[in-house]
Amino acid sequence: MVLFFSKLCCLSVIFILCNSDFFERNKSLYCDNLTRARTHNDLEQWLKFFLEGVRSTSENSIQTFKNIIKLRSKVEGRILKLGKKQTLAMEFLQHLYSNPMVDGTDVVKVFKINLSTAFHLIDDFVRLKILVEITGQKRNRIFAFEPYIKLFR
Repeated sequence: MVLFFSKLCCLSVIFILCNSDFFERNKSLYCDNLTRARTHNDLEQWLKFFLEGVRSTSENSIQTFKNIIKLRSKVEGRILKLGKKQTLAMEFLQHLYSNPMVDGTDVVKVFKINLSTAFHLIDDFVRLKILVEITGQKRNRIFAFEPYIKLFR
């Protein structure tokens, strides 16, 4: 039940964020329809425009959700190659879905493991092309769950 609720919350967030994106992409139509509703009392046209936004956003959200499911399956398949480490790796993967950018200290705090273990786990995820280092530095590096983040662009 918790997993279902988690997925439902994820879809709600996607819907809210993408709906505002629809209005931003159609800003002139948004303003025109809003003005027409105010000046000509044409609420019907405003509702049609708004519902088109809901339809479009819903379709995009469904596709994004399907892509997340495909990615999860693909990434979990890679993690199976980690042998004894896969239990912690699967927990780390779950964490990445809600926090797609991490550093070593984040991993230490969340999983209560030492820094060396955290960096070995991160290195495994980089090697499996799940995480990408984004700072270009040798210290204080930050890693991104890039394949997941790309699904929202």
